[in-house]
Amino acid sequence: HRIALNEALKEVGCKEISLSDHYGIFNGIPTRVKLSKLTKLGALDETLHQEVYNLKQSKTIEIIEKHAIKRLEKIEMLQGLKSEGHTVACFTNSIKITAELMLKRTGIFDNLNRIIEMAWEDRTPFDVIYQEFDISQKELERLMRNNLKPSSFKLWRKRVSGRKTKHIAKICPKMAIHLILIIVSRLIFSSLEPKNSFMLI
Repeated sequence: HRIALNEALKEVGCKEISLSDHYGIFNGIPTRVKLSKLTKLGALDETLHQEVYNLKQSKTIEIIEKHAIKRLEKIEMLQGLKSEGHTVACFTNSIKITAELMLKRTGIFDNLNRIIEMAWEDRTPFDVIYQEFDISQKELERLMRNNLKPSSFKLWRKRVSGRKTKHIAKICPKMAIHLILIIVSRLIFSSLEPKNSFMLI
């Protein structure tokens, strides 16, 4: 992400982020927040935010496709954790397309427990999870409580409780219609495939 953002900044004629500034100021925060910080520091004109953001995402994809490789030891580690009954999920502030591409290119994607990942996703409502996995919000909360550390579970509860996009009823009409169409399409496809099932303990 650091390399992709620096390449994007360089392309619009802005100064790159140094390694020390990356670890001291920018590491681990979303791209748009980084751009806002750069503007506050006087290093980036606000009118360039969207252009830099788009460039950064496309360059991230290029870098993943060129350099990402499968690491057998990581794949075996995840397989071992799953075989012992542990739930494996990915929690990232990357956009979905680059996160999934990275996970697939490195051979990790198929070893994730998708339901946990969807529960963390800001833009995946509980209704979509229910339609895909036949698990209610209450049951999902039990699943998350049983599979996350107490501190992580509290963070998740706080995160989703303040997100309108996790609840269709709280979303604006246009987005609600879009999500309802997603649910309907998933219902159609799920009728053609075996149903996913989960045991809650």
